[in-house]
Amino acid sequence: MMILPSSLSGIHPPQTHPWVETVRIPMALSAASNNEALVTCIARGGAAAVELFARHHTSTLDLGRVRMRLDGLQVYATLTALLTNGCLRLYSSTNSPKQETELSWTDRRALDCFYSATAISILSGSYTTIVFGLISLYSKTALGRGLDEPFLAFWAATTNIRESALESFLWSLVSFELAFILSLFIRFTGKRRIRLVCLACILSCLSFSRWTQIMILAAKHLFPLRAETQF
Repeated sequence: MMILPSSLSGIHPPQTHPWVETVRIPMALSAASNNEALVTCIARGGAAAVELFARHHTSTLDLGRVRMRLDGLQVYATLTALLTNGCLRLYSSTNSPKQETELSWTDRRALDCFYSATAISILSGSYTTIVFGLISLYSKTALGRGLDEPFLAFWAATTNIRESALESFLWSLVSFELAFILSLFIRFTGKRRIRLVCLACILSCLSFSRWTQIMILAAKHLFPLRAETQF
């Protein structure tokens, strides 16, 4: 007869027939876990079985929260992909009304800044999309195979990479805003240029202030708790 110690369950298990106890516990464990090796080891009893049982249940992840975190990475990747696509279309559709040799010094510098901003936005967006996509892909693969502890190790090891991808996303966003303003400056002349560029600058500054406010509030109320509530 195998009786689990009371320290594991918190109460003294009732005494039952040896045959009933031997059959019931492996069946219950089989219903609770798909790991056949774990079920076999616990069914044999002993201190090793109790230790394995405790380690298995303490390392179980909340898959619902993990899925929410991975979905968040997918949202970043999707937004950045859309941003990169928009920047590519902006790059291909922006043309000066004059030949480059006829442009003034100011217009040539604006054109150079436009090309630089679009390059930064596209490359930064590509980096963010690929990094978050790969991390989400490998994480889901590990969880699907039941590799909970390797997943946690992988998640902790990629912390700096995820932070760099977030910074790259911000660079891509700011560069896209700058590229759009410069495209208005390049495509128009005269008073229309001044009106459109001023309007775009005002709206961009308002948008940037709201983005910054959201990030500051998130850092204040959410991120300080991530060490205690990772998943």
